[in-house]
Amino acid sequence: MSYTNRDENSNTPNESFKVIRKCSVCGKKSIFVNSNKFRVNANGNRIDIWLIYQCRKCKHTYNLTIYERLKKDTLSLELYTSFMENDETLAREYGTDKSIFVKNKAVIDMSSKGGR
Repeated sequence: MSYTNRDENSNTPNESFKVIRKCSVCGKKSIFVNSNKFRVNANGNRIDIWLIYQCRKCKHTYNLTIYERLKKDTLSLELYTSFMENDETLAREYGTDKSIFVKNKAVIDMSSKGGR
């Protein structure tokens, strides 16, 4: 009887995806990188949360929507605190979630290391 050890490797990138979009400051398409910071805005009992991306050249920002018009009771206190404290692990997690980019219609830079 033969047993083979299989290494379970996931295809999750170690680096956040980079976004290609027109930078309003540079005036042309640029690569935006994950700043590992969140923007949280509350209006009444609704919360908006964005992951902040920055132009690699001029540092102009682009907010990638994570949650929009979410009832504040929906988020756990732990998750809300992580957003408020700019948890880098959480930022990397959202920065590698392709569904977030699809929802935002953001173009991922597939030529870079993080754009697998």
